[in-house]
Amino acid sequence: MSAETEDLVHEEERRQREREEEMERMLLAQEHGQEDTMNPPQEEEPPLPELNEQPPEASHSPPKLSYRQASFMAAAALIFHAFRSREQYYLAAVYLSSSKWAYVILGNALIASLTAVFDGFTAVFLSGLRLQEAEGLQDYFRWNVTETCIALTMFRAELSLSTAIEFLILILVKCLHQVAMMREQLLRVTEDAVVPWSDNGLLARIPVIRKGHAKLFAFLLLLQLLDLWVVQRAVTILIQKGPSVNILFAFEAAISLVSAWSHLLLWSLHVLDGLLHYGHDQLQSIVFRHILHPWREYKATLTFAVELQAQAIQFLFYLTFFSIVLTYYGMPINLFREVYVSFSALRERLNAFFKYRRLMANMNRFAAASDEELEEQGSVCIICRDEMTVRDCKRLPGCRHIFHKSCLREWLVQQQSCPTCRTDISTMQAQEAAANAAQQRGEEQVIAEADDSQGIQNATDIKQEAVPANNVNTQQQHKNESDTLPEGLMKTETNALESFSMPSGRTVVLLRVSSPLGTPVTRSDGSFVRFIPSGLLVLGLPERMSRHGLQLIKVPDGWIPESTVDRLSEIERPDGE
Repeated sequence: MSAETEDLVHEEERRQREREEEMERMLLAQEHGQEDTMNPPQEEEPPLPELNEQPPEASHSPPKLSYRQASFMAAAALIFHAFRSREQYYLAAVYLSSSKWAYVILGNALIASLTAVFDGFTAVFLSGLRLQEAEGLQDYFRWNVTETCIALTMFRAELSLSTAIEFLILILVKCLHQVAMMREQLLRVTEDAVVPWSDNGLLARIPVIRKGHAKLFAFLLLLQLLDLWVVQRAVTILIQKGPSVNILFAFEAAISLVSAWSHLLLWSLHVLDGLLHYGHDQLQSIVFRHILHPWREYKATLTFAVELQAQAIQFLFYLTFFSIVLTYYGMPINLFREVYVSFSALRERLNAFFKYRRLMANMNRFAAASDEELEEQGSVCIICRDEMTVRDCKRLPGCRHIFHKSCLREWLVQQQSCPTCRTDISTMQAQEAAANAAQQRGEEQVIAEADDSQGIQNATDIKQEAVPANNVNTQQQHKNESDTLPEGLMKTETNALESFSMPSGRTVVLLRVSSPLGTPVTRSDGSFVRFIPSGLLVLGLPERMSRHGLQLIKVPDGWIPESTVDRLSEIERPDGE
């Protein structure tokens, strides 16, 4: 017994030393301001039992009741109390339908039952909610369900027990629609709908739809059937009994039906796209290869059309609902936000659609990439990661990035900017058109100046013959300096010097516009004068100025940014000219 006692003592001392060393390391790390990357300290172990002491029995804490279990137990206790105290079915039913406590307890049990139904549907069809979907459902419940509750107050004269039950079922259906749409959007972006049947064997080449996508399809189809039944029932009651609270149920079900229908169509397009990609990638069929790129163009247009039509129909439903409620029940203040939000979404979608149509109309005007440009930027499209050829790619204006024509169409459905540099394509196209127009005007001006230069040159020759002999060397020196420039630059500079009055002996600088987009000419107050295309020559003066941190160079008719031009040479005007 003494040996066992000594072993226990030594073991306890060893553990104590390890805990002290661990604590010292933690304190040292805190003093140096470093995060403790070591394992957290071990939990303090319970003291060793005495030799003759029996180990204590494990204590079992009672399980905690959940909200649903407590609600169902309270409802069962209420029903048991009603039948036990009254002993007759009729008296018990009267008590349950007239007692306020019975309404509260049974209503709470109904809400718990609906939450259980919601969890059951999401577990069967969606395999549970993801964290992002749960957060999105909370935001949706906070805004949309609250507004639906406020809308119910317009029909307060028609409220009854059946109306309250129908309203709770409506909230359940709207929540199911919301999670189904969030899951459809997520799967459409992150997962391929079509996969091989198996990894090897004969079934490896057979395409099948993923299990999650198949269950989502069944869920959307079930929700559509439920919406159709609610709309048919509400419309039938309205025809028979006139305007009532069923107006709210009918329009809510109709809006949910349109949303589920649009997401079902988008999912179908995604599955069809997956089948074509599977045939192109896995089967490597020539037929799928020829169909895939044209299909991408049609897919982009169809996706845009489905989303636009869904937004338009939902806005019309909200507007019709607003008009009917205004006619029979007064001003529906609670519907202002829903109508405005729906109108804003439709307006943004229409603006994007018109912009998309303009870009598609100009798509054929986009220049095709050359072999050198493909070799320089790479022949892989960053949208689809597939090889590009000169026949099936386009080069964007301005940034000059290259993509598949079909991929570019599909991209422009969602965003009208370059996928690489995120620059707006319409802006780049307008800038390139302005630069081309300005360059054309500049070329015409250079041609006109070249025509006039012959007469100026003749006058200069006559003038040079009359110069005294003592100025011949000076002119010869200036001519030698001019001869060092290219012929085109010398003509442009001579025309500019003759057209611009400048004191004798003043130095000017010959500049070339180096910016691909050209450079603007502005006055001292910042007002716009003209636009100089890229590659043209400009005469600069010694004056400099700074505007908003940008250095500017003086030119004959204004100021240009110094960063947009390159300095070629300096020219000094001779005395006496």
